[in-house]
Amino acid sequence: SLLLERYVQARRGEGRVLPVEERAMREFFDLERENLGERPATMTFEQVVIGPRPSDSVRAQAREEALEIRAQLDSGEDFAELARRFSDDPGSAQRGGELGWVRRGVMVEEFEEATFRLGRRDISDVVETNFGAHVIQVEQIRGAERLVRHILVAAESTIADFDVARQRAQEIREAVEGGVPLESFLDEGEEIGLPHPMTLTLDQLGQFPAALSAALGTAEEGAVLGPIEVEGQPGQPSFSVVQVQEIREAGELTFEDLRDQIRQVLQDQQFQNQLYERLRSELYVEIRW
Repeated sequence: SLLLERYVQARRGEGRVLPVEERAMREFFDLERENLGERPATMTFEQVVIGPRPSDSVRAQAREEALEIRAQLDSGEDFAELARRFSDDPGSAQRGGELGWVRRGVMVEEFEEATFRLGRRDISDVVETNFGAHVIQVEQIRGAERLVRHILVAAESTIADFDVARQRAQEIREAVEGGVPLESFLDEGEEIGLPHPMTLTLDQLGQFPAALSAALGTAEEGAVLGPIEVEGQPGQPSFSVVQVQEIREAGELTFEDLRDQIRQVLQDQQFQNQLYERLRSELYVEIRW
């Protein structure tokens, strides 16, 4: 069964997406209705998270320090030793700056672009990101992966930067309360890796930072909340503005609740049937008694 599941997953991209008739979806829903259970209470909301941004002068200072480290590397200093001495990344500094094997899609854009332009044992120029100024070394290349070290000179936000972020979050809240869609401010916010909007059961709200979870737990539908101070990078809080779009009480699951999931199940079933028929037509099996 495990081998078959892996085979189907590996071939899934080869088939076209098959249409599913509304009638078939409703028949599936009616057949499975008794096994579906109850819909939990849910909340749908959007949020934008405004983080402090270091001033230009702080960023410039970080760049100058990184340039000095880069010059030491040019003079023959060991990369790992300089990382242990100077890197502000607590997670990698004691390992000589090693980040391990990385692929595209897991690092911030500027860091990633610089990394995948480097050849084996190459060292980058100074690369600036939201975290500060980096010097990057690619130690080995293995297909689509790179074994990477870096030295980070952090551009740390000041109290004034936090005040600016808090004030901007307050301005966004007031604009949303005045009728401006929250989604129009998403480009200003930090990338938090969550969908917009987001629907969670009320029990799942406890997975968020305590202050945000507490505010959502008592919010009413349509409420605009914030600025709520939430933990960002260590020692650098950010400020969340949230708009609650819908609160649904627990109840019986409806066809509309499950429409997309049912369509996916039926499409998967059709694809598997197609795949099995193709295998039967291509493979020769001899049964001997």
